[in-house]
Amino acid sequence: MDLIAGLPTDNFEGFRRSLDTVAALNPANITVHTLALKKGADLFEKREGLSTALEVSRMVDYSNASLRGLSYKPYYLYRQKYMSGSFENVGWSRDGLDCLYNIYMMEELHTIVSLGGGGMNKVNLPDGTLQRFHNPKFPEQYIEMIDSVCRQKEELFSLL
Repeated sequence: MDLIAGLPTDNFEGFRRSLDTVAALNPANITVHTLALKKGADLFEKREGLSTALEVSRMVDYSNASLRGLSYKPYYLYRQKYMSGSFENVGWSRDGLDCLYNIYMMEELHTIVSLGGGGMNKVNLPDGTLQRFHNPKFPEQYIEMIDSVCRQKEELFSLL
């Protein structure tokens, strides 16, 4: 399960409630992201309703203390450009239940085949290069382009 610290109009109390609710479900993995603004997105330009770095820091500190207290352990972290307060995204898991998919996606050392809208496929080629295939993002596009998507998958599998 994933949470994002620093969402517009969210505050510490809202984030705390969300984390506590998710943790009560006892999932194997919880990833705490900090909001990363994407160039070209309206929010990147307008920057309205964003949490302060101090507020995001409180959210991240709470998640660290809370998840450690519930016996979750951090198993991966990564940073992105334009993140709130220059924090990082941290994946937490129960002992022995690390999400290999998350690790593989970040390390880019394994081939990943993705199905469905917005999916990212990654093929590691014998020469050490990585080739990416993007699935159409929106369901309508995915359906309209299904023949192209199927050809893309055939090409992907031919590289393996």
